Amino acid sequence: ISGITITAALIHLPLQAHAHIRADQSLILRQQSATLNALARPKDPHHYAPGPRSTEPRSDRRRKDVLEDAKERWNAEVVGAVRRVQAVDWRGVRERLEEGVGGLWGRR
Repeated sequence: ISGITITAALIHLPLQAHAHIRADQSLILRQQSATLNALARPKDPHHYAPGPRSTEPRSDRRRKDVLEDAKERWNAEVVGAVRRVQAVDWRGVRERLEEGVGGLWGRR
């Protein structure tokens, strides 16, 4: 009996893993297909072409939308911070610091 149990487990576990991988790949392909269809859809506002129906529950879509918005805001903040740092005149900052330290040093 233990041999049958071990054999069944060794067959069942890879099949379950394969089924989960296929389900994930299927979801990814549906999402990519929906994105491509949305991009290829005509831009004419009078033309109606229904898009693919999402298989995700509305709450999951809302959560993903909120997460995507948060990511976009975060990325915009990071880009803004990098641009502000790049726009700083570091030579001027260094010179002001040197003058300040020199002034303190001269007071002693």
